[in-house]
Amino acid sequence: MGTWGVRLNQNDVYADLKDIYTALLRYGKSDEEALEITVKYFSVLTNGENEDSIIFRLSLADILHRLGRLTDEIRNNALRTIADGADLDEWYKYSQVKGDARKAVLDELKEMLTSEQPKAKKFSKKRYKICSWKNGDIFRYKFNSDIAGEYGMQGKYLFIQKTDDHFSPDPDLRILKKVLDTEFEKRGDIYPIIHIWISDDANFLPDYDNRNEAIPNLGTNGKHDPMDHRFYILDLPNKNDCFEFITNKDIIIPDNEDSDLIKANGIRPKHLTWKFFDKHVIGRYLWWEKDIDIFGHRK
Repeated sequence: MGTWGVRLNQNDVYADLKDIYTALLRYGKSDEEALEITVKYFSVLTNGENEDSIIFRLSLADILHRLGRLTDEIRNNALRTIADGADLDEWYKYSQVKGDARKAVLDELKEMLTSEQPKAKKFSKKRYKICSWKNGDIFRYKFNSDIAGEYGMQGKYLFIQKTDDHFSPDPDLRILKKVLDTEFEKRGDIYPIIHIWISDDANFLPDYDNRNEAIPNLGTNGKHDPMDHRFYILDLPNKNDCFEFITNKDIIIPDNEDSDLIKANGIRPKHLTWKFFDKHVIGRYLWWEKDIDIFGHRK
């Protein structure tokens, strides 16, 4: 395992311990279950006297105390390890300075472990973002922000068609699959992949005839990037009435979308955040239609 500093959390054992234990709590395991599974996973380190075993006992006590879940057994194991001095001896072999720094860390840990631990931190079972829009749904959105006014887009309309789902897997799954003998269902956030058009006409409707007027998702290379019109929205506003539902119709894909190239290179659609929604959409429209780069990519 790797170590890159004198602090307890500057070690791979600490990082892995914390990731696994907290992932289990977020998955819905009880404190006792999460601890049992975590200790079992690190069983080769639980009773040894090598460097990683020592770090394991100290790190586990530190993590559990900070989360308000420290048991007497884990505390006593860590205090005995500190008193034994083996960890400190290793650091003094490097240098007096590093040994003194590590001693300060262990003194701090001992003081913490012999004090009252904080209340148990709450871990809620994860709730995933799942967009209710259906493939083919078309929405209208009117630009009415300061950024729209600044670039002459005030009062123009954005038309959105949902064309697919973008699945963002729960990062905890990679961890949970290592420690649980369980078949996991598909767990993660589902965001709407959209194609967008901009028009002065409130009655505009995306269709086969105007499919190539969709705004492309230009990357830092602008028009030299593969032609991709896909975006996905990370965080729809809580009050979703800013998007007016118009209709549902067959999905419209521009002729010049490099679908094969996108698939072959695993190119992801560009994400949009609600906070900067107008700026990102308007910026790509101006770059494509008027060759105006408000993002400064060409500087």
